[in-house]
Amino acid sequence: EAAAAACAVITALCVGCGAHAAPLVPAFAAAAWPFFQTHPHDALKLADAIVRCAARASVGGAATSAAAAELVNRLATAMTVVHNHTSMDDLLEEQTVRAEWFGVLSAWASVGSLDGANGGGDGKIVEAEWAMGLAASLAPSLPLLLMALWQVAHLRPPPEALETQQGVLALKQGLHLLQRALPSSPVGSAILGALRGSPSSSATGNAHAASVKPPASELVETLLVGLGSWYPSWILSDVVGALWALRQANEADFSSWLHLALATDGVPRHGITPEQKAAYARQLTVEAKSKSAFKASLKQCCGGKKKNTAGTPPV
Repeated sequence: EAAAAACAVITALCVGCGAHAAPLVPAFAAAAWPFFQTHPHDALKLADAIVRCAARASVGGAATSAAAAELVNRLATAMTVVHNHTSMDDLLEEQTVRAEWFGVLSAWASVGSLDGANGGGDGKIVEAEWAMGLAASLAPSLPLLLMALWQVAHLRPPPEALETQQGVLALKQGLHLLQRALPSSPVGSAILGALRGSPSSSATGNAHAASVKPPASELVETLLVGLGSWYPSWILSDVVGALWALRQANEADFSSWLHLALATDGVPRHGITPEQKAAYARQLTVEAKSKSAFKASLKQCCGGKKKNTAGTPPV
């Protein structure tokens, strides 16, 4: 199709010309959004290239930066729209698109990592600088990102969707994104800051819960309940990776989030006494010194091995 060909050309131009194409970003961004409505996979690749192009421009101008941020915000908004799909194919397609979106953001979070920056030379410094541009483009959309993460962790798909990995592909990729929420890159720092930030009802759609808990605690609560109820057993390692990363980022913050989450009735499941919750919290924040020990404690906290569960299903 002509539209697909044009998308490929613009993507190649942004990638090939880098910062030199920045003055064209407003026009490219305006074209990318309508394209997303009909070709979401190609449009996400295009949006990634456009935002990276704008971020690389040291003097891209206010129009370039604003256009990139607006495009990200439109995409982030689209990822929070919940559809009542009657077709399994449509549901799995939505899972794939959301997973690709989280994948784009995970890639941004790997840019400009401060790990080993002292030996990175000028190239590492330049990368860190344009990583700040990526973070700036994402910043206005962070509440929407948290909402999308909460949705994929909370909204239970029909049982038949769990017969393949694609049924929870968005959740799996969202958990991988959370593993990037570390203060080692500008985008990672921005995500972690949003998780710590002032509670907002926009993050979960629950105004009462949001009024008393930070977004991270709400997300931890949702993940614990999911593990204790509908999450397939084969996604445990992904949840462990996300929660372990949050603990490694700041143990004091993680301890606070976990205690707030466990204070809610029914978390991680009904029938647990306050004394048992306190013991689980101690295991997950103090006693578990390694990731493997943390995994064992989390599994026990959420009810142990589930009955009638098999291995990882096909993709």
